[in-house]
Amino acid sequence: MKNLKQSIFILTAAILIFSIPQNIFGRDSGSGDVFIWETHIKACTLFIAGSVHVGKKDSYPLHETYLEYLERSDKIILEVAENFENIHNIMSEYIQKDRLPEDKYFRHTLQPEIRDRIIDILGSDQFYRFDQYNAWVLIMQLAVNKMRLLDYDPLLAVDRYIWDQAFAAGKEISGLESVEEQFRLLEFDLPYDIQLKIIERNVGNILIAAEKEGALYDAYFNNHVEKFGKIFTTRFNFEDPVEKTAYNKVFTQRNKTWANNLEELANKHHGAIFVAVGAGHLFGPGNLLECLREKGYEIHQAGW
Repeated sequence: MKNLKQSIFILTAAILIFSIPQNIFGRDSGSGDVFIWETHIKACTLFIAGSVHVGKKDSYPLHETYLEYLERSDKIILEVAENFENIHNIMSEYIQKDRLPEDKYFRHTLQPEIRDRIIDILGSDQFYRFDQYNAWVLIMQLAVNKMRLLDYDPLLAVDRYIWDQAFAAGKEISGLESVEEQFRLLEFDLPYDIQLKIIERNVGNILIAAEKEGALYDAYFNNHVEKFGKIFTTRFNFEDPVEKTAYNKVFTQRNKTWANNLEELANKHHGAIFVAVGAGHLFGPGNLLECLREKGYEIHQAGW
């Protein structure tokens, strides 16, 4: 039960900041804030932007602050450096190690109503492609696509947009992690019957989960930074040791590593670097901004 609870939490938390795909746009002026912070390390300026993984057509164009800081930057850092097509190619190869025996394909073992609900969300082609692997692969697809229930589109990814813009402008692009490292965050090794239970629980709660995340994304797109932070942090029970362990794995440990990597990169760079990470990394205990402040760097929000 402990492994089941931790696996479900890790999947939920990781998807909030998972970079395939993400979005940092928002047009409504909201509170007047944007999800971007600035700090200086020696001769380097870091613009650190928060992101979420869905968007809508009317989310474009990017807020002028993001566009301004992108233009001013000569180097772009994303969670992963690969373009959208390469990410999917890497995923297709990576998941082969988790292929199930044919009689264990989830099309054969899921309850018909659960199977049909998944097909409604993913489409039959996607379901029959991903049901052949351990449950984490199918759940990842559901997590990314469930926001379609609220008309948010995971294909409107700002990482893809930023990558394309940076590539067209000849800017250097690098990543904080590899695609494989991000996939390893989502993997779990549990008995097959437990995997079935995780899928069933995920699908049974999928609309409620989408609505909860919808409130988070609405706050984001309306530039309500404080509201986003409150909604995000109240999702977690930091007094629960299992949940705290999982949170540390998904957020705190990676934030510390990223802060060290950014410091090292900035020490070698003369100019400006635009960094885009999941917005969840900028709130809560041990967030990325806090990690940089602990190193002695002053950080202020854009426009302040």
